[in-house]
Amino acid sequence: MSVNDFKNVILSRTLDILWRQWSALGVFGSAPVWEKTVIDPEALILATCYFGRYEARLFDTMLEWLLMQNSCINVQRLKGVSITGLFSGKPLLSAIADMMPTPGQRLKWSACAVPRQHTKDLERQPLFFLQSGQPLPVVGQLDDCFKAHGYLRNPFSVRGVTGKFDSQNKACLLLKLRALIGVSARADILAYLMCHTSGSPRSMARFLMFYPATIAKALVEMEESGCISHVGDGLKKMYTLTEPILNCSADKHEVLPMPNWIILFNALERLHLFCNSSERSNESALEQASGLRHLLDDEHVLSQLQQSGIRLRSRALQNYRGEAILTETQQLVDDLFKEL
Repeated sequence: MSVNDFKNVILSRTLDILWRQWSALGVFGSAPVWEKTVIDPEALILATCYFGRYEARLFDTMLEWLLMQNSCINVQRLKGVSITGLFSGKPLLSAIADMMPTPGQRLKWSACAVPRQHTKDLERQPLFFLQSGQPLPVVGQLDDCFKAHGYLRNPFSVRGVTGKFDSQNKACLLLKLRALIGVSARADILAYLMCHTSGSPRSMARFLMFYPATIAKALVEMEESGCISHVGDGLKKMYTLTEPILNCSADKHEVLPMPNWIILFNALERLHLFCNSSERSNESALEQASGLRHLLDDEHVLSQLQQSGIRLRSRALQNYRGEAILTETQQLVDDLFKEL
C-alpha cells in the first residue's frame, strides 16, 4: 500500500468512527450508532475540527450539535486538551466560540478562543478540503464569523439534524453522568472508575487531562460520600468505587471499555498529517520510511497507539528496516481499526 493509499484509509476509517460517535450523541443520519466504547466528547470535538475539514457535512453537523447541546461539554477540559498542542484544530475553537447563540455561552466558550486582535491579520485559508488534500474552492458569499478567524467558507446554516444523546446507550456514559451531577471533573472521575475499576490520582489526571491538583481535591471530597474509597498512601494511593453507580458495575461487565480517545485520535491525526504532507510526493520510499520511523519513535506516535487502551498485537517495529516499516505500520493501524 502506498503512502497516499494509507492516507486515504486513515481518513475514511476515522471519518466513519466520527460519524458513528456523533450519531450516538444525537445526530440524525444513516451512520450506525456507536456502541462499542465510551465516547469522549471533548476528544471527539477536537478530532472533528481536523478530520471534519475533509467532510464539510460532518463539521457542520458537529457545529449544529454544539449550538444546541453545548451545556454538556466541559469547556475547561476542552481548553486544557487544546493548549497541549496535541490537536491542530485548536484555532477553529475560536470561531466555534463566537458562533454560540447567547452572550452567556459565548462568555463560557471564550476560554477556548483566541482574541480577535490576534486573528485579524491571519492569512485566510479555505476551511474545507477535498479528500485528496486540495483546498475546496469557496464560491459566493462568505461566513463572516469564520472569515474573522481566518477561514473561508460559505455561510453556516442550521439544518435540524441533531437531537439529544441516547441516555440508554452505554457509550454515552460520560454525558449521562454530566447530566446527572453536573459538568465537572467529578463526572469524569466516576466514568473512569466505572470503566477501569481503580486508579491513582496521577493516572486519572493523565488520562482525563485535568490538572493533578483538581483530581486529587475532587477525590478527597468525593470520598466523604462513601461511594469511593482508597487504599495506600502518597503515590501508591488507589481509588475504587465502593458501590455501583447508575446500577452499573465494571466487575460485572455492565459498562463499556473507555479507551484514551485523546491520544488515539491525536495519533491518527499525526499519521494523516505525515502522509498528507506535500513532501511525501517528492520522497523515495526509503525517505518516506525514515520519516515515518521518526514520527513513530522520536515523536512517540507508536507509544500513543500502544497506550490508547485498544488491544493491539505487539509489533516490534524497531526490528524492521527500510521500507518494511511502512508495511508494518499500515498493518498496525489496520489492526487498530478492526478492534474499533
